[in-house]
Amino acid sequence: MAQAAAEDEPILEPIDVDDVPNYSDNIREGAQDLTFLVEDGDTIGLIRENGATGYAYNTELVDRELTSWDDIKDDEFDGELALLDRAVDRFSNCAVAIDADINDAADDDDLFEDVIEEAEAQNENCFSYWSDGATSIQYLRQENATVCEAWGGRVLALQEEGYDHIEYVMPDEGAMAWTDTLAIVEGTENRETVHELLDFTYERENLIDMSDMMNYTVQMEDPPEAMTDLPDYAPVDDLAFRDWSQILPLQDEWSERFQEVKQG
Repeated sequence: MAQAAAEDEPILEPIDVDDVPNYSDNIREGAQDLTFLVEDGDTIGLIRENGATGYAYNTELVDRELTSWDDIKDDEFDGELALLDRAVDRFSNCAVAIDADINDAADDDDLFEDVIEEAEAQNENCFSYWSDGATSIQYLRQENATVCEAWGGRVLALQEEGYDHIEYVMPDEGAMAWTDTLAIVEGTENRETVHELLDFTYERENLIDMSDMMNYTVQMEDPPEAMTDLPDYAPVDDLAFRDWSQILPLQDEWSERFQEVKQG
């Protein structure tokens, strides 16, 4: 979504938010600001569900509670840690771990080097980087990894399979937030019908059903207890969101630095 918003040639059409009143009524105000905008100020994406990228660990193999990003750097996890293979995501969590904002690191070279230093420290224990959620869960299920960076909804589904000893951690320092976003493709016909579908999607009961089915949070007004009990639930202000307008131009450079981190 962010990449599409940054393309020189138009890929997405603006959304008439006034024609999606359920979005304004049911998505909490702070989350509504997490939309992607084009230069003329038109909204081209609406936040749907979101989650946080924390980590999970095997409580049968660890004799204490893990609560922070510092915990995963302990020597006992040498060769037993798996991390997410995405430069921006990894650096975002490393920024959180040192009480920094990845968006600030985009134009602060010294701060970015501090983030790199933390990424190198976390890399010390890492035996593998995963690029898809299924691999992270496989590592945990088969005990390839004792600790694995993970998404809360995936871990919850694993627990529902009977793996109650796999525990998800929202670290004390916080975690990187991700969002799924709805958009309209350039050249779409029947825009009125599309907006009706969007408005239907953002009806309160439909948002709750979607959260129940996907095990992820919807940033909605007055969320039900079943949603706030999700393992990676957190209000918008407690999560680390990326400002893609700052970060997208740096993706190639950051990917190169990430490769250097992984090579040790």
